[in-house]
Amino acid sequence: MTTGTADGLKARAEAALAAELDRVLAFSHRLHDNPETGWEEVKASAWLVEELRAVPNVRVAHGLGKLPTAACAEAGTGTLVLTICAEYDALPGVGHACGHNIIASSALGALIALAPLADELDLTVRLLGTPAEENGGGKIVMLEQGDFDGTHAAMMIHPGNVDESEMHPFACSGFAVRYEGRAAHASASPHEGINALDALTVALTAIGLARQQLEPGQQIHGSSALVRV
Repeated sequence: MTTGTADGLKARAEAALAAELDRVLAFSHRLHDNPETGWEEVKASAWLVEELRAVPNVRVAHGLGKLPTAACAEAGTGTLVLTICAEYDALPGVGHACGHNIIASSALGALIALAPLADELDLTVRLLGTPAEENGGGKIVMLEQGDFDGTHAAMMIHPGNVDESEMHPFACSGFAVRYEGRAAHASASPHEGINALDALTVALTAIGLARQQLEPGQQIHGSSALVRV
């Protein structure tokens, strides 16, 4: 049962975060200085769990199902389950260019702010450390193995160059297309050959020309690999 006003609860949450803000920022910088790519976030997940265990009255698990670098922390036992996702993997070769260190530290800060209020608000606040966002889809594995079960709302924050309270993500579909040619002697009988590279070039050119008619927000991206069989 909530005993305070909305403004009062917000003030208490802000005060709880302010008291630990230096620690949250230090955690963000620590991740940034030690980037680890997807499925290999050994240090990052261990450091996150270390910070989570320092929050009073929080239940913490490190390693979930098939994922040793996943983590879960919960505060409160309320009927409404709010899940906050923390990403912490880096991009190969460039480190935390997408700011996943900020995503993880923001999730930690949210838990620190909400944990003291969880039972009063009839909340269960759940933080999920979700590995391999960039190259493996850790959230998909976690969803399939039940780590999100019971969640009524899931959210996270992503750094950007503007402040926005909502975003409009893109749905994504992928297609793998294989072009097969037929070898022929380039001098004696080129007319008997089929050039798979020509077909690929025509397809990519047509897609490129079609981009000018795409609706706003629609995007097509392609990549190719030369495979010799």
